[in-house]
This record gives sequence, C-alpha cells and structure tokens, in this order.
Amino acid sequence: MKSDRENAQEYNDLNQIDAWKTKNLHSKQDILNMELGELEFEIAKLGRIARLLKIQTEIESYL
Repeated sequence: MKSDRENAQEYNDLNQIDAWKTKNLHSKQDILNMELGELEFEIAKLGRIARLLKIQTEIESYL
C-alpha cells in the first residue's frame, strides 16, 4: 500500500503531465491558428487575382 507521500508525489506528477499536455495542445492550437491565418490571406489574394483576371478579360473583349 502506498504512503500518503507516495500518493501525493504521484498526484503531483500527474498534474505536471496534464499541465505539459495542456501547454503542448495550446502551442499546437496557436500554430494551427497561424497556418489558418496564412491560408485565409492566400485565399484572399487568389480572390483578388480572379477579379483582376475577370476585369482584364472584359477589357480585352471590348478591344
């Protein structure tokens, strides 16, 4: 049977592991959010390019 000290140490170890996992998950979430932001920016650029190409095509059709 474990002593109170051993139980407390095991509980402390588990709390530290949980804290590390939580911090690690938050770090991964931050990375995913940055990647998502970059993708949204690239999609917006593609939208602008598509609009410019449409305008260019309309202009060329009048010439």
